[in-house]
Amino acid sequence: MNRLVCVTYSFFFILVWGLTSVFAKGAPTSAEQLRSDFESALKAKNTNAVISLFNSEGGTNDWRESAGMRQMMITSQTYDLLKTDVTDVKLASLSVGFQPARTNEANGICQKYNVNVVGMIDVKLQSDRVVELPYGKRGDAFYIAGITLERIPGILLSVNVSAGPDPDSLTFTGSWVYVTDGKEIKVDISDKINRFKMCWGDYIKSCTIQRTSTNSLDKPGFTGWFFFDVLEGGTNIFESPQMTNEEPVVYERK
Repeated sequence: MNRLVCVTYSFFFILVWGLTSVFAKGAPTSAEQLRSDFESALKAKNTNAVISLFNSEGGTNDWRESAGMRQMMITSQTYDLLKTDVTDVKLASLSVGFQPARTNEANGICQKYNVNVVGMIDVKLQSDRVVELPYGKRGDAFYIAGITLERIPGILLSVNVSAGPDPDSLTFTGSWVYVTDGKEIKVDISDKINRFKMCWGDYIKSCTIQRTSTNSLDKPGFTGWFFFDVLEGGTNIFESPQMTNEEPVVYERK
């Protein structure tokens, strides 16, 4: 998606209170009609007409999702598109690996499109930049997709492995299992993979960590240490004893 640009508060209030609803006129009933209407609106630099071709429907919640925020994101996209002249607008197929939903597990956000995406509209600007906009159907009408933001259910879960004074000399392997909506999911972990992985779910069921390096962590004047923490919702619910050999240490939820 093209980058968002800042809009002024006055522009936002004009948008929220002054724009004609998306549904005030009949929406395009084919992909080609959507493309044609969009191209005409862009070349005429008709802000309201461009915005009307985005779908602004979606739910609301007590977090960041609201009609006002979604409308502001659409306006930002429109504002960016209208900064330069448009030279071509065409329909394109979805790229390989297109994801209709994206999850940011670090902050617990799931981003989804609010239409059933079937393709892309490629907008070529005079600057030779091409902006790709997903489009699709909602009911019998075609729209450029808007975005909904949802909080991932559950709490933040993680297993943190700590070592010192020279953590790079340590190697380890293991796994942890967490539960979300009754489903168990396994996360493999080592000094090479998933070392800082965070997930959202109900709780961590179990964890096993095993040191695989026999290197001493002791440095002149420093005593080496190695242990792991199990965290749920930011709370440390288990701290392993210090691990000085290659025996696995196991956490089991009681």
